[in-house]
Amino acid sequence: MPLPRLPFLPVLLAAALPGACTGPRHHHVAAPAVVLPEPASSAMRARAQLGAGHFAAAADGFAAARALGDDAPATLLGHALALAGSWRHEEAAQLLLADGAALPASDRGLALALAGETGVAIRLLLLAVEEQPGSAVLRQNLAFAFAMAGRWGEARALAAIDVPPGHLPARMEKWARAASAGPTPERVALMLDIAPPAAPQPRHALAWRRPHWAGARW
Repeated sequence: MPLPRLPFLPVLLAAALPGACTGPRHHHVAAPAVVLPEPASSAMRARAQLGAGHFAAAADGFAAARALGDDAPATLLGHALALAGSWRHEEAAQLLLADGAALPASDRGLALALAGETGVAIRLLLLAVEEQPGSAVLRQNLAFAFAMAGRWGEARALAAIDVPPGHLPARMEKWARAASAGPTPERVALMLDIAPPAAPQPRHALAWRRPHWAGARW
């Protein structure tokens, strides 16, 4: 069973062409343009940038949408992932810890693990799995968090509940690549199944340190 795709990741579909005109052949009525509210337009552009691996631009776009009043969970989640993908993983973790209560535990836990906050992610997801023991999504995201924390025995045992035996080695290999990458653009791109950024991004966060809120309550 593959990891669930996040709600904003599918490629945005182009607007449908207007239907054939029913009036006289020489009289065509133009379809009215659809004008999105500014926050929605900013979020849509940011989602497209995130899907293209342009993490820094996506982070700015999501921040703009949120500043304009877009408080949708998908916008918050996209903002956190874009921050984590642009070497701003500490900001991503802070955002998820401060404002992430609106997110489902599965999304919040996965994003925290991608941002390097594996301990917080594991605690959050363990509680959620206890409350929803039938959720394969929660189990797989918890297994991913275990893997990012280097707890490979637990990760493999939990993943095996939902992943067919023939697919399990590939799943674990992918997680091993993500774990070795650390909280970097490459990890985020790998887990979102998108191409990594084409141009190197500033690596000011190479000497990764746990932020001061690492033990904060969530």
